[in-house]
Amino acid sequence: MLRNSLIRNSLVWSAVLMAAILLAACGGGAGPQARQFDLDIEHGAVELESGVISVTQGDQVTLNFSADEDGMVHLHGYDIELEVGPEEPTSFEFAADATGRYNFTFHEGGGDHHDADMDMSADVHASTFESGILEEGDTFEFEVPLDMHEGSIPFHNHMTYDVTGHIMVDEGAVDTGTVSIRVKSDGSFSPMEVEVQPGTNVLWTNQGPDRARITSGNPPTAPDDDHDDDEEIVLGALEVRPR
Repeated sequence: MLRNSLIRNSLVWSAVLMAAILLAACGGGAGPQARQFDLDIEHGAVELESGVISVTQGDQVTLNFSADEDGMVHLHGYDIELEVGPEEPTSFEFAADATGRYNFTFHEGGGDHHDADMDMSADVHASTFESGILEEGDTFEFEVPLDMHEGSIPFHNHMTYDVTGHIMVDEGAVDTGTVSIRVKSDGSFSPMEVEVQPGTNVLWTNQGPDRARITSGNPPTAPDDDHDDDEEIVLGALEVRPR
């Protein structure tokens, strides 16, 4: 009789413990939050501690921008663009679904900066391709369009900005099929330039320990650099952490 009572009590306490564990698992983590940030662009820069806005995956993010000059703000990765100017603050709201770190940049003057030249030879930043974050050993592939008969596509590692490579497109080029480019541990590319035919697949492999992000175009200028109307200026970065 005593043995049956002990077994019964043990089962009851086990059930209570299991229920507590399940309740903690269901309610332990905070759900998505509404996050709002006010950003004032002055002389092509914003005051932002560490240069990074940090949110968690699933958060509803609102970015409020005011600016002392007309221009375009571009949030890379999410491909969101917003015209800003001195007349009144402007905002955009989005769900932070994609994890990673994404730069937001400023381009002087109104209008869509991707419209400057769509012939694929332009050095407009990220207008042609942009990889995700590449860890060591990861690859990224881009197929040169068949209707691009000749031209140059510059590219850079968006994590460092130090080195710019080039894809030279020529119908008479020898290389076709797949051409490989290595991202070395010092951030440089090997080879720095490839000459390929239209339709060629260009394959980047990150062989260094640091993260890489392969982006078409010339790198944006730093906020403290002199800049002109054709350049993008990095204002900061949005970091979306996994929930």
